[in-house]
Amino acid sequence: MILETAVRDAKLAQDLELESLCNGVGHSQMVKDHPIANDSGSRDCVKLASPTAVSRMILRLKACIALLLLSSCCDSLLFVHTDYVNEESLASFVIKTPDPLLDNPPIGQRVIIGWSLPHHFMQIQDLHLKITVHHRNREEIYLEYPVKQRKDYYIYSLLNEEYVAAKGILTYKVDLYGDGIALEEWRHQMWSELIHIQNDCPIEEQIH
Repeated sequence: MILETAVRDAKLAQDLELESLCNGVGHSQMVKDHPIANDSGSRDCVKLASPTAVSRMILRLKACIALLLLSSCCDSLLFVHTDYVNEESLASFVIKTPDPLLDNPPIGQRVIIGWSLPHHFMQIQDLHLKITVHHRNREEIYLEYPVKQRKDYYIYSLLNEEYVAAKGILTYKVDLYGDGIALEEWRHQMWSELIHIQNDCPIEEQIH
């Protein structure tokens, strides 16, 4: 139930690889005033899912959770995905209850990281995650998170003003470390390293 809890905490976030979010009912004025360009350079905005789409979204999330819960049959120890946050991510939106946040809902993206480790891993010293996130403005965020439980999750959130400034999450990598060595790695399919030359201008270079 760990990942189901993570998804519930993410509150029905949309698992859609969209390049921008700015239109739709209930969006904050901040996002309307700062549309985010997509890869083609266009500032066309993507309309958020309607309430009728929520049920389809839940079905997709349930299917995803069912697959992740079969992790004992798989070799991977880490399970990572991103989702978008908007007014439809709020529980109050789904169950139609009053909520001040509905007047100015959060907007952004999150990286949800779940893990399911063998029992003997808990004997490893200094077990922790090393998380690297690249924003679309070419900013690199580096985090470390201690692993205290065999099954658990961690959520990295990029919301509101920080989301607009960063233009969203581009790619990410998660490493599981213990005893000073890398035990497991998860890379986003678009992951690439950032290198700095001369005037510290980052250049993205694809690793093959």
